[in-house]
Amino acid sequence: MYKRKDEKQAATPSNIELEAERMVVKAELHSFVKAEEDCKETRKTEEAFKKGMEGFKKEEEGYKKKPKRKTWEIKKAIDKGTAQSNRKMEKLFQIASRQQG
Repeated sequence: MYKRKDEKQAATPSNIELEAERMVVKAELHSFVKAEEDCKETRKTEEAFKKGMEGFKKEEEGYKKKPKRKTWEIKKAIDKGTAQSNRKMEKLFQIASRQQG
């Protein structure tokens, strides 16, 4: 099948068919190689996505595992803040009443 460059090929129907078949095979091979490269890229993308999702899930689990503040702790903090602001308001009120009276 392989011919030297210096050999001349006669344009016979069988040679034309062989050349056409060779071109078709070459095109199919090229498309197969291209599809294989695309498949490799897709796999890399999928793997990167999976790794990203695993990291996201671990991060999400970390948030779930953190102890949540109990409602009584929140109420206690609010009451403490309210008491502090009430004391400040009382002091301001006393100062204002002294200045007026």
